[in-house]
Amino acid sequence: MKGQTPFAKETLDSIAGMRENGLLTETGKLFFTDFDTKNYRFKYYDIGILQSSEDFRAQNPLVQNRLLSLFETNNTITVS
Repeated sequence: MKGQTPFAKETLDSIAGMRENGLLTETGKLFFTDFDTKNYRFKYYDIGILQSSEDFRAQNPLVQNRLLSLFETNNTITVS
């Protein structure tokens, strides 16, 4: 079973164009949603769906790599 782990909103500050003045930008809203007042979560539950989305493919390679890294390291939990 796979699921998502919310992550601190400040984490997105390292990915250009995702947050501005502490809020999600229009680009950020394509990938993330508020979980609570301190955390976001990905809108995508599966990395393959993320990678095949038009919004993902429209980003430059640096942003793509950072999104994938965030997804892989901070946003997935697998229960066996």
